[in-house]
Amino acid sequence: LLPPVVEDVDTQARRELDQVRRKREPIEKYEYMMSLLDRNVQLFYHLLASNVEELMPIVYTPTVGQACMEYGFRWTTPRGLYISINDAGSVH
Repeated sequence: LLPPVVEDVDTQARRELDQVRRKREPIEKYEYMMSLLDRNVQLFYHLLASNVEELMPIVYTPTVGQACMEYGFRWTTPRGLYISINDAGSVH
């Protein structure tokens, strides 16, 4: 299944930035950016690198602090690694 049109990364980034800017609260922008990271890693980093001053406060301090504090109240795609207490001493 092919899309009806293939867009270059700059066109896609402009569209995604418009979507981010439509969000009112920084935490909503953060959630949107994290969903973009889940959907398209290359586009996420292209958008971030092209708009560092605007987006870095969204994906990093201070907004990520709020996201951490509210982690249990907001659904996110699981990322990372879980090591249980039973794994102590066997992880190298």
